[in-house]
Amino acid sequence: MSSSRIKFSLEQSMAISLVRIIATFMIIACHIFQGYDHMLAWWFNVGVQVFLFMSGYLLAQSSYKTKYEYFSKRFLRIMVPYWILLLLVIPVYHFLGVKVNIARADVPYYLTGLIGLRRLFDVGLDHLWFMALIIICYVASMILHDVKDRLNELREVPFYIVLALIIGFLPYLESIALLPRTYAPWVATFILGFVISYRYKGRIPIVFGIALTAATLYTTGLRIYNENFVRWNRLPRDFVPWSKFLLGSFIFVLLYVIFKRVNFKAMPKLSKVIKVIDSYTYEIFLVHQIVILGSLSLLYLTTSKGVNILIILGITTVGAVVLKWLCNLAYDRLLPLLGRLPIVKRAKEDEMTSQEQASV
Repeated sequence: MSSSRIKFSLEQSMAISLVRIIATFMIIACHIFQGYDHMLAWWFNVGVQVFLFMSGYLLAQSSYKTKYEYFSKRFLRIMVPYWILLLLVIPVYHFLGVKVNIARADVPYYLTGLIGLRRLFDVGLDHLWFMALIIICYVASMILHDVKDRLNELREVPFYIVLALIIGFLPYLESIALLPRTYAPWVATFILGFVISYRYKGRIPIVFGIALTAATLYTTGLRIYNENFVRWNRLPRDFVPWSKFLLGSFIFVLLYVIFKRVNFKAMPKLSKVIKVIDSYTYEIFLVHQIVILGSLSLLYLTTSKGVNILIILGITTVGAVVLKWLCNLAYDRLLPLLGRLPIVKRAKEDEMTSQEQASV
């Protein structure tokens, strides 16, 4: 089966790269604030939702010949860096005496990136729960590829009604354990990005933007009011995750609309820098939390928070570069030896294409 896609312009591609970089640093800031026990951590973590909306937005424009090819090349692209990271970090943890929860029954979950569905490592690696969510979203995208043309045949009002029903069905899937608990708002963010991107061919319709802005302002305002100005927060337990579903989608749309108006052709050097940083965002995500939270945290290395943060950013950068180099080495020399799988070559080529990256 194949699917068609649009070709993003330079401005659109650069806008997406910038949003991805900003979302990456939102996640880093979230974990730094978390390590210092600052309430802003629970606002900056909306970077996860920004990533998810962006991933759906990009994957809606992906092309493939078979579902096996579609899933396997994306699976390899996220799993090879993950595997290499574990091979590097777990021995270090063992050497330093850091307890790592690896039961025999958990090994298949670690190898497939689904360990977030069962248990977690030391807190310095517990951000890897996100791997399971990425894989679930990849599966969801294959289903969406099968129904997207039918959705597009609907007129505007029926289309949004059906979209609301699909998103509203996700909590039910949680209740019958077909979707992990708390995952519904995250998967909903991915689905929203996917269907909007496909229906409007990579554009953001004005009506959708206005409706999203109004809903975001209302739900975010309620959250701020109830968290800061009342004695008892009476919001439902699931209100905050669903408000972040709107807030993360809104942040992507706002930044994307702003950045794609920038004339990047007139700034080739800046564009090159953005693309280079963007190409390391996934590796930065994998590496950063190790030196921010958990047993190897450097947040209190010195008495100066500013110095500690600079050291963390420096080590994260070096770690991301090394991890990227090892991944390229694995793609070029090691994995092809295992039957010289053509899918590995395609995964490496796709990694450098920001239009098809579904970064975390």
